[in-house]
Amino acid sequence: MGLVFALLALLCFVWRCDTRRRLWLVGFYSSLILGALSHIASLMVWPFCFFWVCTQGRDLRRALYDLLPFALLLGPTLAVVFHFTSRRTSTMDAFHSYSASALVELVLGFARSFFWLLSRLLSTAHWLPLRSSELQTWELFLGAALLGLVVYLVWRKPEPVSAWAIWTALLLLPFALLTEEIILDLQIGPSRYLYFASAGSCAILAWGLQSAEHLLGSWRRPVFACSVTTILAISYTGLKQAEGLTYYSEARSYLTAGDDPTGIRLMRKALELGGEAVYREDAYTRLCLAQMAQPGQVTVDLAQART
Repeated sequence: MGLVFALLALLCFVWRCDTRRRLWLVGFYSSLILGALSHIASLMVWPFCFFWVCTQGRDLRRALYDLLPFALLLGPTLAVVFHFTSRRTSTMDAFHSYSASALVELVLGFARSFFWLLSRLLSTAHWLPLRSSELQTWELFLGAALLGLVVYLVWRKPEPVSAWAIWTALLLLPFALLTEEIILDLQIGPSRYLYFASAGSCAILAWGLQSAEHLLGSWRRPVFACSVTTILAISYTGLKQAEGLTYYSEARSYLTAGDDPTGIRLMRKALELGGEAVYREDAYTRLCLAQMAQPGQVTVDLAQART
């Protein structure tokens, strides 16, 4: 919902710039507020609009006339959001831990988190070749390289990819401000933090495929078709693994709550669909412990676990 309202706010702002109709300005403000109530990170569309105006060569003075008044609504909107937000969220936990961390260590942690999240827009965006909850050292270097690509795209300004490059970096930034410990503690990985930024990274990936197509001469259409088909096929397989991760997360919750029959059923589905993407050692441990009272059933799962 946050992503939907964020994109709707952007559309309303573009239409406002094109038509100057007050209705679209009302839609822009309303979408931003509704987006914030869905997910606070959707408010990053507001600063993104400043960058968009500058890169598009629009009338900056008229744009500021539309954008700056929202600052008056920002405080009340944040107050409402935090009033209705649970105190046991990752955002609240991050705020409480800031005071206990050294500034340099905190900033380095933000940078590592940003590089990792940025790399995940490529390394696990359409496939799951590695366990999503573990940080690999090479992912930090991949993230740094992708940040360089984002900067290059913004500097070179090919339209519309430069705008999507800014979108990707800006909409990922709020999640990088969570502490490193919070992000690394996620059992199924940080994918829930990538919804907003993935709208930009997918557009950049599509632009990259289209640009490569023009360099291949007469072979460009077959190669392009094969590339898109391959991505769709791998994405479908990755989606099944992601479904397994969802079952794994749900199974852990049901087992912790004492609903062993539901937890056992979901954990088996997780192991069936998730493949190596699921933390199998933990999954089998929880599954077998839940079945200790039923020796006949636990034997089969225990044998699979040992294998």
